[in-house]
Amino acid sequence: MCSAAASSSGSSDDAPGREAIIHAAVDLVGRGGPDGTTVRAVAERADVSAALVIHHFGSKAGLIEACDAHVRVTISAAADAITEDPRGGGVQALLGHTDLGPALAYVARSLQSGGEVGRWWFAELLEVTDRMLPALVESGVARRPDDPEMTALLLMAMEVGLLLMRPLVEERLGGDLTDEAVLARWARAELDLLSHALLIDREDVR
Repeated sequence: MCSAAASSSGSSDDAPGREAIIHAAVDLVGRGGPDGTTVRAVAERADVSAALVIHHFGSKAGLIEACDAHVRVTISAAADAITEDPRGGGVQALLGHTDLGPALAYVARSLQSGGEVGRWWFAELLEVTDRMLPALVESGVARRPDDPEMTALLLMAMEVGLLLMRPLVEERLGGDLTDEAVLARWARAELDLLSHALLIDREDVR
C-alpha cells in the first residue's frame, strides 16, 4: 500500500472496467477496511468478473496500490481547489468533487488499520493539511494559528472523525455519509464553523 506515491491509478490506454473497479474498491475499503475487502466483493460491486480484476491489477495488493494512488490524487485535487481559490470558487469546486467522500472514508479506514499503512496515510493527510493551511493564511482567508502543528492535527481530526464513527453518524443523519447531498451538508457546516467559530466572545454580548 505504501507505494501509492509511485503508483499510477491508470494508464494511457485504460482498459474497460478499470475505473469502475477502482471506484468499487475505494468504496468497499472505506466501509470494511482493506483486510475486509476481497477481490470477489470488488468484482461484484463493479459488475465485472474477478478474473478481470486480476487481469488489470495482478493481485489484491496491486488493486490497493491503484486505489491508494487514486485517493491521493483526489484528496490533493480537493486541497488544491481550496488553496488556488480560497475565497469562494474553491469551496464550490470542493463541494462538486463527488469522489472526495469515498476517498476520505478510504483514508479513515486505512488509518484505523494501524501499523505501517496507518502511519503512511497519516503522513500523507498531514502533508496535504500542512500545504493547505499556510496557503489560506497567505491569501488572507485564515488567520495565522498560534500553534500550526496542533491546528493541522485538529483539522485532520475533523475530517476523519466523522468517518471513524460512520455507522452511528449515518444512522443519525439518515443517509450515507459519502452521498453528494450529505457531503455538501458536511462541508457547509464545517465551513461555517471554521469561518464564524462557535463560541461567542463575552464582550460581544454586553
